[in-house]
Amino acid sequence: MGMSFTSIAALCILAGMLSIVFCSSYTSALDESALSTFLLTLKGNGPSVWDTVNSSSPCSWDGVNCSNGDVEVIDLSLSGFNLKGTISPTIGTLQSLTKLDLSNNSVRGSIPAELGDCFSLLSINLTSNKLGSSIPSSIGKLPKLEVLDLSQNELEGNIPAELGNITTLQTLNLESNNLTGLIGDAISNLTNLKELFLSQNRLRGPLPTGIASLQKLEKFAAYQNELEGDIPSMSMLPLKEINLASNNLTGPIPANMCRSGKLSILTLDNNKLNGTIPEDLGSCGSLTTLRIKGNSLTGSIPAGIGKLSKLVYFVAEQNMLDGEVPSDISGWENLILLSLADNRLSGSIPSQISMVSSLQELVLSNNQFTGSIPEELVNCKNLSRLHLSGNLLTGPLPSGLCTLQVLESLKLDSNILTSELPHSIGDCGRLLELQLGNNQLNGTIPTEIGNLTMLQISLNLSFNQFTGPIPDSLGKLTKLTSLDLSHNRLTGPIPEALVSMSSLLEWDFSDNLLSGPLPVAMSGPLANSTASNFAGNPGLCGSPLPPCKALKMKGNSHSFWKAAAIAIACVLVLLLIVSAVVIVAMHKHYFRAAVDPGPGVPVSRFFSENVERAVDFGIIKEAISSNANIISTNHFSTIYRVPMPSCSVLAAKKFNSTVAIHQKRIFHELEKLWKFSHENIMQPMGYFLENDLAVILYDFVPTCSLSQKLHRNFESVLPWSSRYRIAVAAAQGLCFIHHSCNPPMMHLDVSSNNIFLGPNHEVKIGDVEVAKLLDPSKHTGSISAVAGSFGYIAPEYAFTMRVTLASNVYSFGVILLELLTGRRPVDESFGEGLDLVRWVYGASARGEMPEQILDARISAQSFASRQEMLAVLKVAVSCTNAAPLQRPRMRKVLEALQTIKLPP
Repeated sequence: MGMSFTSIAALCILAGMLSIVFCSSYTSALDESALSTFLLTLKGNGPSVWDTVNSSSPCSWDGVNCSNGDVEVIDLSLSGFNLKGTISPTIGTLQSLTKLDLSNNSVRGSIPAELGDCFSLLSINLTSNKLGSSIPSSIGKLPKLEVLDLSQNELEGNIPAELGNITTLQTLNLESNNLTGLIGDAISNLTNLKELFLSQNRLRGPLPTGIASLQKLEKFAAYQNELEGDIPSMSMLPLKEINLASNNLTGPIPANMCRSGKLSILTLDNNKLNGTIPEDLGSCGSLTTLRIKGNSLTGSIPAGIGKLSKLVYFVAEQNMLDGEVPSDISGWENLILLSLADNRLSGSIPSQISMVSSLQELVLSNNQFTGSIPEELVNCKNLSRLHLSGNLLTGPLPSGLCTLQVLESLKLDSNILTSELPHSIGDCGRLLELQLGNNQLNGTIPTEIGNLTMLQISLNLSFNQFTGPIPDSLGKLTKLTSLDLSHNRLTGPIPEALVSMSSLLEWDFSDNLLSGPLPVAMSGPLANSTASNFAGNPGLCGSPLPPCKALKMKGNSHSFWKAAAIAIACVLVLLLIVSAVVIVAMHKHYFRAAVDPGPGVPVSRFFSENVERAVDFGIIKEAISSNANIISTNHFSTIYRVPMPSCSVLAAKKFNSTVAIHQKRIFHELEKLWKFSHENIMQPMGYFLENDLAVILYDFVPTCSLSQKLHRNFESVLPWSSRYRIAVAAAQGLCFIHHSCNPPMMHLDVSSNNIFLGPNHEVKIGDVEVAKLLDPSKHTGSISAVAGSFGYIAPEYAFTMRVTLASNVYSFGVILLELLTGRRPVDESFGEGLDLVRWVYGASARGEMPEQILDARISAQSFASRQEMLAVLKVAVSCTNAAPLQRPRMRKVLEALQTIKLPP
């Protein structure tokens, strides 16, 4: 008997409902299982916020967002979750996933090809991890993807041509990886692309001409690659930012780059561009940054550039530009940096530049400027760097020069300046560097120069016509590292007060009319003087110069007893010398089993034979004698970049005399130190010793210190994600020497000058070995010289003169505050007697909220960044507690930093 149509229809409906229920249940189970596997694999073996979760469904875990009754996973926002595992291929089963954010973790391994099966994805953000291998071509199958950010990883290989299939893509960020090969024409298919970031890779070949077809492209950056050929025309693009610096690009700067009227940043530094600066750039009213240094550009500066009212940075140094600086600069209302050094510019420095009240740095060195230094420059009240050296300037220094209260660097050397050095020079209280050499300055050196107690880098008055004595007040410049008074007409003795200049690394008194015995009490750096430091002064005597002539004896009793006293003193000195010789002989015998180089004999030691064969010590000695090779200078040493004939590049650290005198200790301690290693510690690969020269070599060549990156980088602001990673990496390095070494080691100069950044954003702490070299027996090292940099030293050091693990924590807290505020540890804007720590602690008294002391350039970028910065601020405050016992140990500091995460 057949079923009725109605019965059949009812059964079909029932079967359909059962099918939906079954499929829904199956999908839920499948997604849940895949999600659980994916999250646990991603977590790895490290601690996680998920460790305390009791719910069986991973849809309730932090950072996970599901829909349709926990059936479909649509959002994984796991940025900053301290993840250390890998990305499981099971991610390919999450068909409804629209957003994947794993940024700011330590995820390793490769990007699975199965990611290309997540057809609903709109956004992928894997930035700031440790992902390697190649970019899977399967990502090109994602039909809806709008954002792909794989920056700051360790990805290799080519850019897959399949990425050109994602026509919906709006942002493509592949910066800071190890990508090679060509950019490829497939990029030209991304017609919806607004942002393209390819910088800091090893991409080669020409820029694709198809870039001109990206009609929505607003931001394009491909700096620090190996690109070559001409820059294609981009006149029809709505570009806002272009950065192609540090490549091998040739040809002219294309015209009409600002045709859309939106271009704000144009950076083409360090290429091989030629031709002239396009005239139409002078009509680009939206331009804020124009950087074209290090090319072969010719011709004059277009007059219209002087009318760009939004221009903030104009850098055109190291070209072949000629003509005069435009006198009509009425538009420069916001200019901060003007650098035109190393060109062929001529004429006078326009006095109209004084109208640029915002100007902070004026760099016009090594041109052919004539006339006097404009008196009107004193109206630039924000000027911190004034470099006019290597020109043909005449006349006196501007009388009100030191009314510039924030002036830190003044370079006027190698001109034809005349007249006396004004007494008001002592009012330049913020100066770190004063270069006045190679001029025709005359008169005496004013005693007020001793008021420049902040001088650290250099005081150079050489090759002038100064007369009279060297003022005793120079002895107050206790932070100065380089002093040059040579080639003048100075008379009298070298003052005893100069022996207190304990930071000197270089000094030159040669070719003057100085006389008398050298200071008997010479100690510290001056004790290591050579005859060349005083050559050309026939009247000077005493070691290391020839001995002074004996006093003539007079025939009276007073002279007799005086002579007797001298004779007795000589006998005592002789006995002391004999005793010292015996002690030294025994000391040499004791150490001879290890090494005894003998006087003046160079000694080297490498911990790898392969490295030793590729090193030329002659080149090393030549490189460390040139300031052009300096990477960074700090309290104990200077680091130089040294290219070897084998095409390898090394970093050479030359110790100053405070450490170099411990050569015997260097032999023994480095033999131990090279054996321990940590990814965030600069590890020595060998050393070179000769006379009073002590050099350590490294295969890690830093690009800059953290201090330089934070305070001297005018191209861009270091983003918070990078600052956070640097803080964690530095904490890991300090934690290692505090808690993994036996006995624990402390660092004698924890500062942003000793945290180094590599070409791929590696973070390493330098000068770790100094603690062992100065005091290998105690981990509460006490040394006679001040340990640490100004602004980082813990308050208890003034009373104990000891560096401890707790004082290291304090110094690290200052670095955290430096990262958070963007300010230097010592800044006059804090007020008299205040440093960064006291300024931060005084925020509430000033009526300021914690948010107001953060670096507004980065804290305002997102709510998440601001919240994370406030959390780090709490860690910094605990580290800088005035009571050493109340500060956390470095292990706790590291744990606190690692648990801070950007909220999903």
